[in-house]
Amino acid sequence: MAESTSSDILTAVDELHSAGKEKEARDQLKAELAAGRESAEIYWRLARECRGLANRCPDSEEQRKALIYEAFESAKKGLAAEPDNWSCHKWMGILLDLTGRFEGTKKRIENSFLVKEHFTKALDKKPDDAVVLHCLGVWCYEVANLSWLQRNMAAAFFAKPPTSTYEEALEYLLRAEKASPNFYASNLNYIGKAYYQLKKLPEAKEFFQKTINHEADGHDDREPIQNEDKSSV
Repeated sequence: MAESTSSDILTAVDELHSAGKEKEARDQLKAELAAGRESAEIYWRLARECRGLANRCPDSEEQRKALIYEAFESAKKGLAAEPDNWSCHKWMGILLDLTGRFEGTKKRIENSFLVKEHFTKALDKKPDDAVVLHCLGVWCYEVANLSWLQRNMAAAFFAKPPTSTYEEALEYLLRAEKASPNFYASNLNYIGKAYYQLKKLPEAKEFFQKTINHEADGHDDREPIQNEDKSSV
């Protein structure tokens, strides 16, 4: 049986993450794995740090891709170790979407069903997690916002393509904002966009202004499923 990682190590890793020191956190997690201390708690944190490092190298597509796939493999191992771990489901949903972006529209649409399934399982375990609520809100918005061409492409690939509405997106996004006010500028922006799509212009203007006023710190505000390309789903 593998030796378990102490809570002090996990706390130290979380503190490094909060300080924007993803590389140091990743190195510490890898040291735990090298020592035979494997667990879901190690693997989902490793996925988180790899994703954070990928955020920091937007100009190196090859390096970013390698980090995203390393994060994806870590999330998979975490779920294999503990299938009911809500954090592993959260990161599996995030990384399924991100890897799908490298693999083309068909794969991303195919992944979209599993993406929502993992987010929903995470939410069942942690109904007030702002990141999961935000991720679901973004998922719903992007699906509702599919272009005519993308919808027809999805219908050609699958008998039942993903569906959602701006109302559903707004519900999740507002729940995320209630759970953790002003935690992501992106969440404020998506709320504004959802209100705009619903023709609620005063509300849209309010949240767009909040987005502008939001002072991102350059680390925590770079949410895990930020749009890195112009595709949707």
